[in-house]
Amino acid sequence: MSIFSLDDEMRRCLEPWDGSTWFVEQPEDFVKGIYTLSQYQAHYILKRAVGLTRWEAETAQRAYYSDKPAGPGLRFWLDRIERDKCPEVLA
Repeated sequence: MSIFSLDDEMRRCLEPWDGSTWFVEQPEDFVKGIYTLSQYQAHYILKRAVGLTRWEAETAQRAYYSDKPAGPGLRFWLDRIERDKCPEVLA
C-alpha cells in the first residue's frame, strides 16, 4: 500500500457524511429498541448530530450495532462527537 492510497482514504474519512449512507451492515440478530448505553448514545448521535464526517458516522454506526458495551476508547470518541456535533448538548 502506498502513502498516496492512505492519503485518499484519510480524505474520504474526513468528507461530510450524507446522513443516509450506512457503512456498517446491520447484524441479523440486531433488535431495535433494546440498547446498551453506548448504543443509545450512538443512535442519538446519528439522529441529531450536525456536520458529521464519514469517519464519525462510521464510528457511531459501529457502536450502534455492537453487541458489547463500548470500551474506554470508543466511549471517548462517542462523547467527543456528541459534544462537538450535537447542538442540544451545547445549549
